[in-house]
Amino acid sequence: MTVSAKLETLKSLISPSHAGKTLKADELFQETADYIVLLRTQVVILQRLVELYGSSEKENITATAAVL
Repeated sequence: MTVSAKLETLKSLISPSHAGKTLKADELFQETADYIVLLRTQVVILQRLVELYGSSEKENITATAAVL
């Protein structure tokens, strides 16, 4: 698979709203980094919700350890 094909695949995963549009590689990588931060933030929020609203102590420890 060529680099441009890989970049197109990444673009379709990260920013489907940009499908068919031309993005520079640095713009695509910045969007990818932003998306990763967003996903990580969602994971942290979900972890906090589980801690707040409950799960067994063992499940909380296992879930936290799996993410870290």
